[in-house]
Amino acid sequence: TAISHIEHLVRRINIIKAKLSGLTAQELTAMGRPEFDTVDIGAQEDIREDIQMKMEDLYLHYLLWQGDTMAMNQKMNTLQQWLARILTMEGADLKWLVVRTNMDPDLKSYTLADFWGKSVDGPEAKIIPKSFTSKGKQAIDDFMLEIESALTDSLIPAGLKREFGKWYKKVYIDAWLDFTAGFGLGLDYLRTREQWQTLANSVGHKKGPYFSLLDIIPRELAALEGKEELPQWVNLVGDINALFGQAATLRARKKGSSGVIDAAVSRVKAIAPGASGAAATQLDAQAMLKAGKSFMIYQDSLAAVAPGVASQRAAFDLATEIYSQDPATGESPF
Repeated sequence: TAISHIEHLVRRINIIKAKLSGLTAQELTAMGRPEFDTVDIGAQEDIREDIQMKMEDLYLHYLLWQGDTMAMNQKMNTLQQWLARILTMEGADLKWLVVRTNMDPDLKSYTLADFWGKSVDGPEAKIIPKSFTSKGKQAIDDFMLEIESALTDSLIPAGLKREFGKWYKKVYIDAWLDFTAGFGLGLDYLRTREQWQTLANSVGHKKGPYFSLLDIIPRELAALEGKEELPQWVNLVGDINALFGQAATLRARKKGSSGVIDAAVSRVKAIAPGASGAAATQLDAQAMLKAGKSFMIYQDSLAAVAPGVASQRAAFDLATEIYSQDPATGESPF
């Protein structure tokens, strides 16, 4: 494929360049090696992979033994011309980097099953492709550096890189927005009592699908932080995540000294307006404090309700408390 051909050229140019610069055999061995197309002899996949590895080893040893620097320079120059030609063809772009990253077996995508459980496996279930994760973006950035290193004039892909960066940021954010919008579909796959109990218990421990998603989004979108602001919904997720820490502070100190309010406000100011990226909050310190109190009550109520799903008797006892206690002074989570 065109992608494998580009990767072959980039890796081959860089390893020849490394050889010419005097890198040791150990350093050359640690570099990314070019893959070579092998003849399809109808062999099994594991045999083809073994042949591929042997081809890579043979080429590495060829370079280690090669002493003709002029021949290596000529070959490197030819490969660089081929690579530059491919990257500057009319209509060329770098969107294939996303396809290449999605094919990487060492990377992982996000699926609804990661949050709701293995029962979520329908074809309509949303996913976050590998290329739109922080590790996927790092893989793209790393290979972009390999391309720039392989070219004699690193400015050749500058325009392509700039256009790709704009497009990639948009589709990256859109992928997470689309995934979040369809996230509730996971509920449709909870069909057994055990599945609902597992979900209820996780929520009671301040985890659960939605809490997990809210925790992951800022970390996965942090890779996009830069001069351009992220959409408002990303900042809203940052606000909600800030409430987790705020609620924990209030919970730990609600029986402490009278200085709890000042301490809590000081904690909030650390993430108040002026912070950057997905963690930036749109609320002032006092508003965050008030929201933190409400969020603490919400979390504690979930934790109090969670035991009610353990059995019918537990659910009955929990419901009984609603009618046996005074609504104003009772301790029922409802």
